[in-house]
Amino acid sequence: MGENEDAQARDCPQLPEETAIVAKAAFLNGNIYLLLRDTLGSIFEDKSFKNLYSTLGQLAESPGRLALITIFQ
Repeated sequence: MGENEDAQARDCPQLPEETAIVAKAAFLNGNIYLLLRDTLGSIFEDKSFKNLYSTLGQLAESPGRLALITIFQ
């Protein structure tokens, strides 16, 4: 695996603590997406999709994040 291939895989970073506090305050009765993130963490990792993407050119959106958005729709 080349250096550029490693750069293409970008997994979802850890959620900042302040963001988690604000999200929980905004949804006092809970929220299914917050519950999923708290329970499962990052569901899809970019490295699972690395064979589907070229190692050349500009970086695209995170494939793991796109997969998550797709199933939530």
